Amino acid sequence: MKKLTSPNKSKKKLLGTIYVTPTWESLVPMFIDWIQDGNSEQHIDASENIMQMAKVSDAYRANEYKIKMHDELMLLLKSINNKGRLSPMHLPTIKELIKQESNNTRG
Repeated sequence: MKKLTSPNKSKKKLLGTIYVTPTWESLVPMFIDWIQDGNSEQHIDASENIMQMAKVSDAYRANEYKIKMHDELMLLLKSINNKGRLSPMHLPTIKELIKQESNNTRG
């Protein structure tokens, strides 16, 4: 993080803050380089960071799936409330929700 100050040296005035955080995408070429040509410390660091990226990606995808299932459940409940009964078209969604819930409770 670099703080910007005014060019006038006698009166230092904070102008703002620039956050310089690289993206995962911009770091991947460096990690590949480290794995191919780096020393053992770089191999370990690259491997740990790639694993962290994988975990973040998996968590994101799992959350996206939960959001999708929630949205489908809300549509299902709305349909039930409008019609007062379930129709056969609801069964695949219900089965998937039960399967997902069963997987979540197992750990």
